[in-house]
Amino acid sequence: MNITEIKLFRYSLPLKFPVRLAKTTLEVREGLIIQLANEYELLGFGEIAPFPGFSRESLGDAESQVLDILSRHPDSIDSRELENKLKGFYPSVQFGIESALLDLRAKERSVKISQFLSRSPLKSVSVNGLLTGSREDILRKAREYSEKSYKAVKLKVGSNSLDTDIEITKEVRGIIGEYTLLRLDANRAWTVEKAREFCDSVGECDIDYVEEPVLDSLILRQELNNKSLSVPIALDETTREISPDELAGFKNVKAVVLKPMLLGVSRTLKFAREAHDLGITPVIGSSFESGLGLSILANLAAAVNFDDIPAGLDTYSWYKEDIIPGSLPVRKGRINISELPAFETVLKSPVLKESVAP
Repeated sequence: MNITEIKLFRYSLPLKFPVRLAKTTLEVREGLIIQLANEYELLGFGEIAPFPGFSRESLGDAESQVLDILSRHPDSIDSRELENKLKGFYPSVQFGIESALLDLRAKERSVKISQFLSRSPLKSVSVNGLLTGSREDILRKAREYSEKSYKAVKLKVGSNSLDTDIEITKEVRGIIGEYTLLRLDANRAWTVEKAREFCDSVGECDIDYVEEPVLDSLILRQELNNKSLSVPIALDETTREISPDELAGFKNVKAVVLKPMLLGVSRTLKFAREAHDLGITPVIGSSFESGLGLSILANLAAAVNFDDIPAGLDTYSWYKEDIIPGSLPVRKGRINISELPAFETVLKSPVLKESVAP
């Protein structure tokens, strides 16, 4: 397949509420949309949006890499040649271009991306509701998710005192009831001693897993191998520091949270395959992508999991507006893949501004 045209667009989307991250507060989400055209005049779309505080590259860095491709290949480029160039590129650029190529290949076969990647993809994907913000915001959202029959919620912990995090965790469990999965994300906030104290204190809350409770991957691997933590553990940041083959060195891991914007599509799929082989659950997670990026993630989630594993796609609810008209089809905490909007609708968005190579 030949890529006959590459276009790049910028977007800026305001958030309903500030998102407090580990190293910054996010009030506006900025990113890029890449459009590839092939010799059959089909269009493939991807999103490139480095996540502030988590991605090693800035938006400007990512944009420069893509504009360099544009300047070097103004006419056409073989898709395989383009893929080979991605090995040294930033993860967000890899994700965007790999997604657009997947979109093109799926369209050539008149199937969804999930169907291109899997012979038996899930037809719908559960969404993991996100709980963050003030105590009042967290408890209000927990009630909303419970009323909407969400299968799982994820509570951000680690930014409050340990006692407060323990109290809020117990309050959330009381609100959502015993049948909703309760996941926690500490973003490496604690020492081993604090992590142990927290886990022991919330043992009665039937926690699905805690993501990255301690300060770094070496310490976490030691604690996992020693089974010193009393709550199931999931990896997240660690996936950006190890190869998929190294996953086997982490014993007693329940799940691995995979964020394709921070890993690229190919690396995400390799991690998912390795996780399955080790009996670990792969969970697709978002990095506050737009509706386009989240639609791609929903397809990936439908392709990599055999069972209904809730994916971290709830970040869409934080946007005031989107580059795709309307909203993602989330009903009772689920996304039906067949109902996802056509990616081409992004071209009608008034917030997209084309980037041009100098």
